[in-house]
Amino acid sequence: ENAKMAKEKGIKGFASTDHGPSVPGSAPRFLPYTMRSWPEYIDGVRLYKSCEANIIDVSGDMDISPFYLKMLDFVLAGLHFAPEEEFDKKNTTKAYIAAYESDYVDVVVHTDNPRYPADFEAVVKTAKRMGKPIEINNQSIFLREGAEVNIVELIKLCKKHETMIVLASDAHICFNIGEVSAAAKLLRENDFPVDLILNAKFERFEDYIDKRAKRIEKIKG
Repeated sequence: ENAKMAKEKGIKGFASTDHGPSVPGSAPRFLPYTMRSWPEYIDGVRLYKSCEANIIDVSGDMDISPFYLKMLDFVLAGLHFAPEEEFDKKNTTKAYIAAYESDYVDVVVHTDNPRYPADFEAVVKTAKRMGKPIEINNQSIFLREGAEVNIVELIKLCKKHETMIVLASDAHICFNIGEVSAAAKLLRENDFPVDLILNAKFERFEDYIDKRAKRIEKIKG
């Protein structure tokens, strides 16, 4: 369904990023093993095997082990049901930075979430240093009160530090595949350079995926 809708919308590829097992009702931790049998293309649409792992402590550890993460094309990580009293601004920032410094993680999701305040500049600078993007999440604008202000701040910081972003639909259903109009509007209003949007061009994202695969190949064990 996702591939069919993506093709109808003229989208060349998408990442399938089910939540990690710490989210109730989500995919089991061994899903990446199953995904190895999935094709790279479905009806001409590139399918990136991915996941949205849960950060489970302030050290950036996740609920999906490296054994499975190394099987994927692209890895997201984020906070979902972590205790807010534990993840204050200092600890959330620490967890986000640790996740970005992980060999396996490519992007930390919805850092705009007001429930988990963070030092955005420190996170943006870490992403830049690691050669990884910051997520600009379209759904956050509608689902997380106060997130839009944080998104604008992230956009401005990424522009300032020339940090790449990924523009994410966070679709959760095929009908929302590629729906990023609200986030794109904020990017235009802040004159964000298209050259810094990692997934604005298929070839640009593919180049990142190729380099990521080589990075993972070098990891021992």
